[in-house]
Formats: sequence, C-alpha cells, structure tokens
Amino acid sequence: MKKFSTIIAIFIAVSLSLISQTIHLPELNKEEKEEYKFYQKKWLEEMHRTEPGVDYKIIDSELRNYLRDQRNKQREELFINDKFDQDKLQDVDIAYGRVFGKWYERGSNNQAGRTHLADIAPNGTDLYVASSGGNVWKGTLDGKNWKCLNNSYKFNSIDAFRVLEVNGKTRIFVFDNRNLYFSDNDGAFWQEAKGMDNLKNWGGISRGHILNDNGKNLIYVLADEWDYTNWKSKKVLYKSTDNGETFKVVTDYGNFSNIDCWGDIKQSNLLYIMKADSLFTLDKDEKLSFVAQSVDLYALIQGGIDLKMTGNIFGDKTVIYFAVQYRGENKRYIIKYDSKSNTFSYRGEGPTNMFMRNSFEVSKINENLLWLGGVNCYTSANGGMTWNQINGWGEYYQDVENKLHADIPSIVTRKISDNEEIVFINTDGGTYRTYGTNYTIKNISMKGLNVSQFYSIYTHRGSSGEYLYAGSQDQGFQIGTADGQTVVGLEQVISGDYGSITSSNGGKTIWTVYPGFAMIFPYLPTNNTYKMWQFKGEYNDRVWMPPIVALPNNPDHALIAPGGTQSNSTVWRLEFDKSTNDIYTYEFPFNFDAEDEDNDVSALGISSINPSYYYALTKKGKFYSSTDGGNSWEVTDGFTGPGYNYLHGSAVLTSKNDLGTVYIAGSGYSNPGVYVTKDNGKTFDSVGTNAPKTYFYHL
Repeated sequence: MKKFSTIIAIFIAVSLSLISQTIHLPELNKEEKEEYKFYQKKWLEEMHRTEPGVDYKIIDSELRNYLRDQRNKQREELFINDKFDQDKLQDVDIAYGRVFGKWYERGSNNQAGRTHLADIAPNGTDLYVASSGGNVWKGTLDGKNWKCLNNSYKFNSIDAFRVLEVNGKTRIFVFDNRNLYFSDNDGAFWQEAKGMDNLKNWGGISRGHILNDNGKNLIYVLADEWDYTNWKSKKVLYKSTDNGETFKVVTDYGNFSNIDCWGDIKQSNLLYIMKADSLFTLDKDEKLSFVAQSVDLYALIQGGIDLKMTGNIFGDKTVIYFAVQYRGENKRYIIKYDSKSNTFSYRGEGPTNMFMRNSFEVSKINENLLWLGGVNCYTSANGGMTWNQINGWGEYYQDVENKLHADIPSIVTRKISDNEEIVFINTDGGTYRTYGTNYTIKNISMKGLNVSQFYSIYTHRGSSGEYLYAGSQDQGFQIGTADGQTVVGLEQVISGDYGSITSSNGGKTIWTVYPGFAMIFPYLPTNNTYKMWQFKGEYNDRVWMPPIVALPNNPDHALIAPGGTQSNSTVWRLEFDKSTNDIYTYEFPFNFDAEDEDNDVSALGISSINPSYYYALTKKGKFYSSTDGGNSWEVTDGFTGPGYNYLHGSAVLTSKNDLGTVYIAGSGYSNPGVYVTKDNGKTFDSVGTNAPKTYFYHL
C-alpha cells in the first residue's frame, strides 16, 4: 500500500462562488421552508445522545475550554517572551508521536458562510467580523486582507461583539454564550472575564451591551442561568465597571422570561430594560426607574411572546423599537417607543420572524428606517408600517456580489457622519455592507473570509492532481483543486446543504446527500456532471442528513437509509447506469423501526473483503449485520453502542484485513464512544478507555 506523509486538513470556513455559474434548483431546495430549519435543528440536537440528566453541552464546553486555555497560555507565554511564531503553532503530533505533521488551512477562500456580527474599529478603517463557529476576523471596510484572529481560541458562539478603544489600545470584546472575553493585541491571546461562574455551568448570554459614562465603559450582560435552589432557569443582569475584567450581579429576575435590554454606547449611560409590558431605565448608580407601560405589549404577552428590542438616540429623544413574536407565528409585531412623548405606538406586522436575536435593527440617522431579517431581509421606511424585501434568497446565485444570501443572523448599523451610515448585513453567505445614502448593497466576503462550514469533505489524489470535494452548510457542494499548501478557492457546483460524502474508488466517483435527495458524480475529477435521486415516502426528515456508503466492488452503486416508502426505516440500494444515465433503486424489506419508531438507521458500512457483508447502526445504538447483501439482518442482542452521531449519524468502519472485524463510534458522553467487534457483531468491546467523554465523528 502506498502511504502519503502529507496531512490535509480543513478548518471551519465557508463558500461564495467562482466565475462559473452555480446551479440552483428551487423546486428541490427546501431552505425557505420553516420545517426544514426545525428538522435540521432537531437532528443536530439528537446527535448527542446521553443518559437523562446529563448535559452534553457542559461536558463538551469543559473539554474545549481546557484545551483552548492550554493553547492560549502557550501563546501568551510566547508573546510575552517575544517568541510568538504562528507557523510553529501549526505543528502537531497524533497518537503518541506515531503521526507528526503540520496543519494547513486549505479552503475555501471564496465561499463565505454564516457570519454573526460586525463592528468598525476605532480608527474607522478596520472592520472586525464574528463568524459562526466562534471565529473573529479582521479586514478592511471593503472586504480586503481578511485575517482570522483566534485560530487557537475558538469561542462557543458569538452573540454580542464590540471593538473599542481602551487605555489607548484597540480592545475586542467577544460575548460568547457563556462569558465575556477580550483581547488588546488582535487576538494573540485572550483574557476571560471573572464573576459569571454560575453562567458558565449552565445557560447563555442573551444580550451584551457596552455604554459610555463620561469616557468610562459600563458593560452589561443579560443572561439565562440556572437557579439551583428552586431548580428552574432564571434571568440575571450582570455589570462591569473595569472594561470587562470583572462582573457582579445587578439584578436577579428569577424565572421571568419576557425581558430584553438595550443601550446606546455613543450617547447615554442609561440601560433600557423591557420587562413584559413595562419599560425601565437603569442608571450608572444602578437606580431603576419606571418609564412607561405598553397596552399593545400587555395584550400580546397574554398569549406568550418572544420579545426583542433595538433603538437609537436622535437628538433630544430616544426611540426604541420592539419586535414581538406571538405564539410562535412566523412574523413579528412592531411597537415603537418615543421618549419625547413618553408613549408607545403599534406600527404593524413585520413580514417574517427573526432569524436570530440580532436580526432586527434601526438606523442611526433616520428613526423610521428599520431592517428585519429572517430567511430574507426586509426594510421599512415608515417605522414598521410597511415593508419591502431587498431580494429573494434565490436571486443570490445569479448575482453573488450584489444580492443577499439566505438567512440573516444580524443587521448592524454604524454611523460614519451626520448624514451617512454603513449597514452590515450578516448572512449565511458572508457579510454585506451598504454604500452611500442610497444604501447600495455589496458583498464584502468574496475573497479571503474563510468561514465555510462543512458537513463532509473528501480528498482525491490521482494522476490529474489533488482535488477537494466539500459538502457545506448552505453553500452547496463544492469542488476544487488542492495542490500545494495554500488556501484554495472552490467552485459551488450546486446550491444547498450536502453531507455524507462517500467513494469506493478514491474519489473518481462520489456519492453525497441533501436532505431530500441523493446525488452521484460519476466522472470526477474532470467532469462535474451529476445525477439525482429523490427520497421516497413521507419520512418527516427523521434522519435529516441520512447515511450513504458506496459499494466497495462497484463505485456506481451505494447503500442509503433515507426512510422507506411506508414512512419507515429501511435501507435502499442505488445503482447508477452510465448507459442510460439513470439511477435504479431497490428497497430492502427489513424494517429497522418495526418495534421502536425512533430506531432510525444512522450509519452504514460494507466489508471490502466480502461486499455481501452489510452493517447498520441506529440512532438508538443498535447494531445490525447482514451476510447476504441486505436481504436479512441480525441484531446484536444485549448491546447498545454509542448513540446518534453529531453530524452524519454514527460511524461504521470495517476492517480491510479481517472479515467480521468492525469498529463503530458515536456519542460517548454516558458510555465509551468507540467499540469493536471481532466476531461480526456477536460481541463488542470498548476501545480507547482513556478517551475523553465527547462525540466521535469519524473512524
């Protein structure tokens, strides 16, 4: 067997598009449908199967934080001793020195994915962007010279973000979901705020605001955390007066959900707090004052609401807008508060629900100009009475530079003169900004903002060169050359979400899935032609990104488990015929969820020694084997393996040397995460007893 010493790695990054045209098939894409997002989220949550009472997020967070802090300490020591060398930090040894190499980021550099927030530096020329996956990027206002500032210090999720001058230095404030972090040296190393320990154990930051008290920063954090006395969640407001180094509790609101807050860093030291239907102010001395009550909000909260607020100060008055979701409706009711008259007024209905908590914004120069983001982005020029859609999400694929991508995590406005502001619209296809007083929109993520998110990747090395295949989140199936060690651009061949990439001939033939169909690329790497097969039956997306595996003895054939014609869990055989350019199918009769409707197949494997030996693992951890090519299946009695896999269902790896030796992996929080059988599934032993409690993606 020929061995290669090169380690090819891809960090979290995203995708826009090359010169060639991306194919977009609106009749097949489901991204705009509400249930599509629901099943995607449900799938992601169900992957981390644990015993009752065990929170996998806490376990993962503790492990990540430990490893992150170790790397951060190393970077800080190198920085202080003037020995900081980013290249050496990329060195890695794996498996106790059996494999040694260097990590290189490979792509894509032209397909930006989800960004959360943006802020302009105090110098007025640098732009900082927070991306999904917990990275901070620095570039220019026109989207040039992007650089990641925290490759070795990934945040869990960035929900608030500011870049300000503190003691003559530029300080980056990152509010992730469990704490505040800051850096005064463009991310060479990061410091963690102290005083919010209870939040780190359970909960999340819902708001982070920085106000100005005569040049002194007042930082507020509104968070959800756990009340261990009354055993329920609660809202807590924290405050820092030393630029985020330490925090103390200002108010404990108890188990009260309908609370939000807002403040303006440029013009006020007052924090506005909306509690149900009543508006309050909190001053720098922590004096709470009642302001006004909204009759419209009082009527809405009787049915259960989600309340978000934003605002600005215009001259001598404060204007605050509220976007209210009522009983889960896919829209927002808009209410306005005007401090001059000290009154609330109902404005109308917003055309969409908010995609995330920062998807609602008001202009810094025009109190009647609003933005609201869901799948698409909308503007209102009359304070929410009527709305206009900027563009439909499908238009993006015809004009990447000027049309917004689908899904709007945030809209951020920054005033640059008395008569002009820049609006940053963060999407699942990168960051856009406006130019001029007519708000012309441009994509500033076209090159170098490497924030793609990949469900699955596959590398091919052959006589025609090295190739990279990637199934991305919301930026389609991507293909590109991968020669050398530089970050490369990839071509988005077709739009959508793709994962579970598989091949049995080294990447000359590729199978992949979208939540709704399977797809084969039979003539790679030089020909991107593909063929699709749509899933049958009404399976309710129980396995949102279903498993697929190419047959070892025939790369044009594959096994897949997308659900059956009777809305049950079955396995299919797909056969691509090059002479007819069609996919022929056979559904095996065995029903995996006959006794348990949640026992969906989450992973598949086939022996390369004897291709009639099939294996299946379910999201309930049951292992099945077949020795007759899938016609009959035998379940392993008394064994429950690792639970549902984080992204693609649990992993199955068959030995290339010993028939009947099979490794499986998955959720390892309440049990070992990896097992092996050497008797074709009759018995299993755990592997790696000193492995951390975490999720195992792949074998």
